[in-house]
Amino acid sequence: MKRWTLAATFLVLCLPVCVRAGDSGITPYKATYEGSVSIGSLACQMSLTRNADGSYTFQSLSHAIGFAALFFKDMVTETSRFEMVDGRPRPLEYSYTRTGGKHDKSETIQFDWNKNTARTIENGQSKTTPLTPGVADRFLTQLILSQDAESGKFQDEYKVLDHRDISRFTPSRPRDKSLSVPAGTFDTVVVERQDKGSKRVTDFWFAPKLRYLPVQIQQREPDENTYTLSLTSSAFDKTPAPVAASKN
Repeated sequence: MKRWTLAATFLVLCLPVCVRAGDSGITPYKATYEGSVSIGSLACQMSLTRNADGSYTFQSLSHAIGFAALFFKDMVTETSRFEMVDGRPRPLEYSYTRTGGKHDKSETIQFDWNKNTARTIENGQSKTTPLTPGVADRFLTQLILSQDAESGKFQDEYKVLDHRDISRFTPSRPRDKSLSVPAGTFDTVVVERQDKGSKRVTDFWFAPKLRYLPVQIQQREPDENTYTLSLTSSAFDKTPAPVAASKN
């Protein structure tokens, strides 16, 4: 059970996004990923859509496939609704559910930027956390990293609200490289994330050719399995979403 839990956590941390930082807008898309881990094979389906009120919804569905699906029935769904403020994503609502297995889990976060607080309910336990500008849920962190990879300007520190607490990390920039995945061969911008106090490292390979969509994501940790997801397909809306107005 621990192995599937780790794999599900990896999928949650590593969901891809697409931005168009040049015009402070983002392009809705759909993408699929597959990966091999100790339990077998995993599949992810992701989508980014623009809502009628001008906000955005980023959603993923991940599950075991092939032989592994005979033993692991867990379905992991993660959804983040956010708005663009001064060209940057700002979270509004976040939800995570894992169902179908022996240990169902859930987490929701409501962001109140008028009061600068966030209320998290995780497996029935509630906590209110003070917010400061720049705090994102773990989904939006990927979007922000993708956006900053395109601009070439990374922040000194990123703040992530996860499991009712705020973690921080400073991204590293290993050497960029060309990478072959099932969807093709791409030149990539490589970014490494390691939260302060954590041994877990997550690597992203962002492809400029695909509007800085990650074509590969890898999670590694000492004395644990290394998990890798690789892009199999992607499709972008032909008409980019309009640029959101600035807000205070």
